[in-house]
Amino acid sequence: MTCVDFRERLVAYADGEDSSPLEVERHVAGCPSCAAELEDLRRDAALLDRALAPVAERADAAAERAIASLPPDPALRRPGGAPWWSVVFAAAASFLLAVVLVKGPSVVPDAVTASAPVAARLRQATGPLELRAPGRGWEPMPTGAAIPAGSVIRTSALSRAEIRLESGAQLCLNGSTTVNVLDSANCQVVLGELWTRAAGTASDTFVLTAGDTRFSSKGAEYVVYFNSVEPRLTALAGEISVQNPAQDSLVRASETIYLATQVCRVDPEPATMAQLSWVVDLGVEPSSPEEALRREIAVLLSDTGCAAGFAEPRLKEVGDRAVAPVVDWIRVNDAVQKSHGRRLGARIIADVAARKDAARLVELLRDIDEVVRVEANRGLIRIFGVEIATEKAARENGEEACGKWRGYVEKK
Repeated sequence: MTCVDFRERLVAYADGEDSSPLEVERHVAGCPSCAAELEDLRRDAALLDRALAPVAERADAAAERAIASLPPDPALRRPGGAPWWSVVFAAAASFLLAVVLVKGPSVVPDAVTASAPVAARLRQATGPLELRAPGRGWEPMPTGAAIPAGSVIRTSALSRAEIRLESGAQLCLNGSTTVNVLDSANCQVVLGELWTRAAGTASDTFVLTAGDTRFSSKGAEYVVYFNSVEPRLTALAGEISVQNPAQDSLVRASETIYLATQVCRVDPEPATMAQLSWVVDLGVEPSSPEEALRREIAVLLSDTGCAAGFAEPRLKEVGDRAVAPVVDWIRVNDAVQKSHGRRLGARIIADVAARKDAARLVELLRDIDEVVRVEANRGLIRIFGVEIATEKAARENGEEACGKWRGYVEKK
């Protein structure tokens, strides 16, 4: 068996549910990569235990209320004085608490309703996915399965899934992700990585909580990384209202908010679908032709292999419609790690940009990469037919070239 096979079993092993644990132990003992993966799973489990402490208290309180509601009957008392049913319910409360702590995250209601309303449905999954509906244990989820309100869903280490909420919002779960679907417009990410697009036409705002932070949006798209390393949210489109005990913030496209223990701070960060190839792999339907084009551009410019050869003819075919998304992609991607794609994109838009795109090319003259600056300058010369700044000027002093071109374009 390969590492891929064993990694599919690590979640079950960590939960004590693997059918042949010795096989997993022997493999992990000789495989540093799988051992590290197992350690991550155990660390996540510790986070779950801390998150579930309030749930355990509610379970205990529910059992006590059930005991208190029974009518007293002296005839049913044992010789020692304690009624027999107190022992039964005490054992039941202990069992319920054990199930909550061992089996994983769940919302334990005071009274379990057999007919909980459907909050979402599973659209697709690339591997094992489990559902824990109210009052039930963990069960495998088939595609198309209904997800009742109050359910918890989780993916294995190597599986991803897409669910569609009744409110119209979409959620994509990366591997080793656990989410509580509270209702059709409210979810809670317990741990892992989650991409979401809130429905722009829903009457209710979509709300996602992570720890003590609340994200609310309508028509926005963002990704949440909720782990023990650096919890954060990156906005991909629209605006997200972030409420935290420390402060409230508004996060806009291409910005990231880091969720520190006490403080939230907003910093610019590259934010494109290229960072989320696992979402693209799921084949999530784009919300508009513009978004579909942005995704295609992100893939074409990020790939240094086969796809790179298709980038230039494809984007020239698109014409000046490609300018805005290409410029946005260049501005949010690293000049070193993505130098090939950035330079390719700059060369293409220098050939296809129209006069309406001049302001975008002017801003590229301030780019850190001299090749991008030179291409932007070439594009402006092509559009206007004059050399306001020379190639040498663009290469050596982008700020000066930018100032010259800005003054010229504004007069036009």
